[in-house]
Amino acid sequence: MNRTDLHRMSRDELIARAHEVAIARPEVLTQAELIDEIVKRTTSRSRRARVRGWLGRARDLVARVVERGLH
Repeated sequence: MNRTDLHRMSRDELIARAHEVAIARPEVLTQAELIDEIVKRTTSRSRRARVRGWLGRARDLVARVVERGLH
């Protein structure tokens, strides 16, 4: 399933798919976050950076900064 297919799905369908791929508490995520998390869980690590959206990339950047302990 690719990003385009996920964008065509309703929020309820995305939540059901998120449960299938073991995403914790998908009900509290926005539609964009749901799509990014589903893509993250269903894509190989080598392709992940290319297929994740801007929100996923921003989250990765913030996580790296926090891990380094920068303020």
